[in-house]
Amino acid sequence: MDLFRYGHDAWGREVINGLSWDLLGLAVGLGFAVIAVHWVWRAVARTGRKGGH
Repeated sequence: MDLFRYGHDAWGREVINGLSWDLLGLAVGLGFAVIAVHWVWRAVARTGRKGGH
């Protein structure tokens, strides 16, 4: 699996065209993991406050 996709510009130099589509699932999974950890963190922080707010 290549991380980057390469091509050539008009002068024949190698340039980066973008990232591999194979990483899309990893990026989405990490995004959901960050959101889930944030929800848990807020729930724990909310129960630890005095006054119930």
